[in-house]
Amino acid sequence: QFIDETYEVARSNGAIGGKIVGAGGGGFLLLYCPRNHDRLVAAMEKLGLPRFEFSFEPLGVVTFLLDGALKSASRKIGGSRSLGILAGQ
Repeated sequence: QFIDETYEVARSNGAIGGKIVGAGGGGFLLLYCPRNHDRLVAAMEKLGLPRFEFSFEPLGVVTFLLDGALKSASRKIGGSRSLGILAGQ
C-alpha cells in the first residue's frame, strides 16, 4: 500500500511514470519526470524518500567502492527507502 500511495503522490506532483527497481530487502522508486521537478522532490522528501543522484553509463554498470563510503551512503539514504529521479528532456 505504501508503494501505491507513494506512486500516486509522485504522479500528482509531476512524475510522468515510474518503476520499482532493485531486489531483496531494498530498492528504489525510479521516476521519470520533466527537468523542473522541485515539487516532486519536495513531495517525496515529505514522505521520507530522499533524492538519490545517478546517471546512465554507456558501458553498462560502473561501481565505485570508497573506504567507508558504503556505510555512509546507507545512512544518508535512510535504509531501504530511496528515490531515483530521471529527468526528461
